[in-house]
Amino acid sequence: MFGFFKKKNHIKSVRLINIIPTTFSNSLDTCFQDAQRDLENFMDASEDLEPNLLMPILYTSRLATAGLYHQGLQSKEDFDISDQSHFSLMVKIGNDITRQQQIDFQEKSLDYSMELLRIYYPTFKKEVSSALIVSAKNGVSIFQALQQALNEKLKDDALSNEICSSLVTPQFCTAFINSRLWDPVNDDFALTSQKLWAYFKSKHYDDFQYLFITDDEKIDNYIVSDIYSHISSEITDSEMAYQFILEELDAASHGNEEAIRFVNNTPFTKEEYEGALLDSSQPTFGVNNPQLTLTNLISQTGLPASQTARLRIEVVQKIIDDWYDEASSNEDVDLDILF
Repeated sequence: MFGFFKKKNHIKSVRLINIIPTTFSNSLDTCFQDAQRDLENFMDASEDLEPNLLMPILYTSRLATAGLYHQGLQSKEDFDISDQSHFSLMVKIGNDITRQQQIDFQEKSLDYSMELLRIYYPTFKKEVSSALIVSAKNGVSIFQALQQALNEKLKDDALSNEICSSLVTPQFCTAFINSRLWDPVNDDFALTSQKLWAYFKSKHYDDFQYLFITDDEKIDNYIVSDIYSHISSEITDSEMAYQFILEELDAASHGNEEAIRFVNNTPFTKEEYEGALLDSSQPTFGVNNPQLTLTNLISQTGLPASQTARLRIEVVQKIIDDWYDEASSNEDVDLDILF
């Protein structure tokens, strides 16, 4: 079988759309199931498949299995078997061809795999396929991570599973990946679960309002910490910190009741922060612009408006704690010295 390549001067992968009969259900929800079924039917009816046809088939099978794993419809073991079959064939083929031929052949096989999958899911992109594969390799399933997040709130396995079964479709997985909240390469299961909870709340609040009765106003600690770390890295000295805080307090003083209460509870006087936005100084602009960064990061969370004000308050409070420290208990502190 693998002497096939040694007999050829030109190595060419085979286009699957010209060979695989497709009998899909016209539903994006079942696109991975449809693709997997059609591949299995074709392979069952074929006695011996040459590597140039088998390789794009295994690419497709591996990706479909990864998609089903993320939907909670197949196990990690199922994915590992498919992934190992793909890898084993790739290694065997590599023994008969040059490195560059291997690269070209694998790229073309992947292209033909994606071409077939787009029959079932027309807008499917390589970036999404890569995220599904690498996270499946890491043992992180979108279905399982969201299920755990929901169960932590609901304390009800059956209800959490029911919600995930209806919600975690290929479209949901794609949208979550495209949100850029998630790093499928580096985020472990626990962090993925936290991010899925934040994404779930931002996108499906109206459909599942009853889930938010007990923590409607809470902000995930991860989101606060993540945004804070970005802002903190841009504030490089006390002058910039002072200006940033005053501008935030000036804006918050015109906000809702909670924002105004926050301003009044800080050690800064109205004379200090009033008009700070109009009198904005250079350190908060240019290369480092923590104000703009904060606004952009908050908007990217997709959280409801009722939560973004509190999120901003918590981030600003952490900046105040960083630079103001224990001096807040001293009514006579000289802010000109501190900052």
